[in-house]
Amino acid sequence: MTDSISPKTPAQALAFALALAVSAPDDDKASECAGYAESIAAGMDPVHVQDIRDAVEACLAVLAPQPQEVYDYTDPDLDTLHNTLQYQ
Repeated sequence: MTDSISPKTPAQALAFALALAVSAPDDDKASECAGYAESIAAGMDPVHVQDIRDAVEACLAVLAPQPQEVYDYTDPDLDTLHNTLQYQ
């Protein structure tokens, strides 16, 4: 197994970025990952992005002991990001 994960599609990259933003160890890392998610999502169909967001949220709810809220990528205000993320 490798130390890093290389997404093969924009959908995979977005899913990774969203999951990492939610599970980041600190605000700086969360903000960085959310920025990546916003950049990736900007080039995708909004319906597809919402589907990916919903899937990531469902996966995190199953895997995490507490419910997770995935950042709403459509809000450009990063301060809102910090208020919408729940850290473990």
